[in-house]
Amino acid sequence: MSGNMYEHHPHKLSSWNSNVNVDYNQDDVCSQFSEDLGTDSNRPLDIGQRLRNLFKNQQYTDVKFIVSCGVKPKPTLEAHRAILAAGSKKFADMLYGENSSSIAKDIHPDIQINNISFEAFKNVVEFLYTDDVYFCSDASVMETLNAAKLFLVQPLVDRCESYFESAEITETNACTRLQLSMAHKMDSLKNRCNQFIQENTRAVISSHDFKSAAMSTVRTICKLPKFNLRSEKELFDALLNWVDAQPLGRSKRRELIEPFMKNIRFLTIPLAEFTEIVHQCEGENIFSAKEALEIVMYLSNPGKNAVSLTLPTWCNKGTASRCALVNVPARPANRGHIADQRVTIALRQIKRGYMNTLFCVLSMKCLKGSYQIKGLKLAFGDPVTEQSCIGHLSIEVRILPCGFNFVEHCKIDNSKEVVITFSKPTFVKAGDTLHVRAEANETRGYNFMQFDQENSFQETTAFECTLGSVPKENRLFFIQEVLYIATQRYGRQAGRAVKNFRGGRPTPPF
Repeated sequence: MSGNMYEHHPHKLSSWNSNVNVDYNQDDVCSQFSEDLGTDSNRPLDIGQRLRNLFKNQQYTDVKFIVSCGVKPKPTLEAHRAILAAGSKKFADMLYGENSSSIAKDIHPDIQINNISFEAFKNVVEFLYTDDVYFCSDASVMETLNAAKLFLVQPLVDRCESYFESAEITETNACTRLQLSMAHKMDSLKNRCNQFIQENTRAVISSHDFKSAAMSTVRTICKLPKFNLRSEKELFDALLNWVDAQPLGRSKRRELIEPFMKNIRFLTIPLAEFTEIVHQCEGENIFSAKEALEIVMYLSNPGKNAVSLTLPTWCNKGTASRCALVNVPARPANRGHIADQRVTIALRQIKRGYMNTLFCVLSMKCLKGSYQIKGLKLAFGDPVTEQSCIGHLSIEVRILPCGFNFVEHCKIDNSKEVVITFSKPTFVKAGDTLHVRAEANETRGYNFMQFDQENSFQETTAFECTLGSVPKENRLFFIQEVLYIATQRYGRQAGRAVKNFRGGRPTPPF
């Protein structure tokens, strides 16, 4: 990739590519500018856009689904049997199988779907048309994952699991995500959760997420080989708080905590702390007098009493401590949303920037050093109203020569500026080229701005940049900043990232 040196700013390495290739016929994507938010009736649609429009406009459908999800009136969704059956064996059996003779004969059957939220069901159906899915929350991803497994849509299952595999783990969600990883057998996510909990045990077991966790999740945590705690008394106290948060927990303390007793290494707790536990639980029937005395006798002289004493049957005989209190550095505020450095592309207002579709392409060659690319800041011109919407924004990212690639998807409503944080760890080093292709589709009420060559790339950076857009008239662009940080750990982290995602769905060349 070559870049031009601008006379006014000798340190700039940047150029506008007027012949940018986005793997589309340029005549097919040229749009007419219009002042009425620009409908684009003359532009031919590709097969993906035609299928998307069939679903979006509910045109020529031949089946109606009535979703029974506790909402009245029951929401409905219409679709095309052939498209659903082609992408899902479950739908194929439902609509054309041996037990569906009455449905197959009906010209436009009504089919009731039970025990699935409307949003999750709609995500499954829409994915079969578009290969895209938009998530508004973790709960939405979980519901969609369950629905995708039910309807045997494996690519959507993979997409949902990928969301969680790469998502940040914190003390407020570690237990929920551990539970999810066990339910759906996501070993990589489970290992990440276990590691995080072992390093941040005190914060995790003090959280509301722990108090509301399922019994199986709490038991898994109790079995971990290491804890960042002063002693196991802290874990026992957290279990009592978990019990109290359960229905009728205060009246069934012994019954609810008993399944965890064998996982607590009471024999590693200092005698003074165990005595404190006994007084704390007095009258709760958690320890019988005999059980408490046996453990106290052992702790008073472990070496002498190890053989002669009979310990309670539930008492874990482990004497190796799992606890070591280590200070955990505080995570910076807004982690993942603020980059230390940025490449800035100046944009200026233009009156005739309304379009239905715009492709923006940005290539950045790393000339020296190593960096993590955190994400992009997008910007749009005035006015932005409540009706302004980009129905589908996709951002394809590729790093050459290693071939690491992924795609981000989102929807934008009435926002003048948006920060897109990459969900995959994205690293570049000297000699690598980062390619970004951002595609805004189904756009209403957004006025795209114009690339301002004179005021762009004011910073001295380690990147040589080439950018362009299609349609190429007026140099419209909406990527305003690339957010990144310097890193010295490219080889280990980025190498692992490329290995983890190399098997993903390939994206077309830029």
